[in-house]
Amino acid sequence: MNTVSSSILDYLKSYERAQVAGLGTFSMIHSGAKVVDGTKNILPPATEIGFVYDETTSDQGLMDIISSKTGLSSRQITSQIEDWKIALINTREVEFPNLGKLTKENDTLQWQGERVESLSPDFFGLEE
Repeated sequence: MNTVSSSILDYLKSYERAQVAGLGTFSMIHSGAKVVDGTKNILPPATEIGFVYDETTSDQGLMDIISSKTGLSSRQITSQIEDWKIALINTREVEFPNLGKLTKENDTLQWQGERVESLSPDFFGLEE
């Protein structure tokens, strides 16, 4: 269900931090320029999505906002979150559309967040 992850992204763009009950906390992280592996391209400084997995997160505020914005019931949102957790257990990897990917290797979680396009980019002299 893309609607839940898209709503989390919209919330992140406004408030830079989103606590998702039973899942964890997403946040906006400002990162420096990066060299793309295997090419000679340099990505300019950007904002990436960070994530800390914590099933004990209990803030329901974001769920209420997503519910009112999308028309989804709390049960549907909770079901999507449970689907993500089950995917992590079964396949050891879960993709959060528009947010990033969480991978479990040897009982260690690794997060690879998406880069977020800036609304007012500053390329520090680098061409777009």
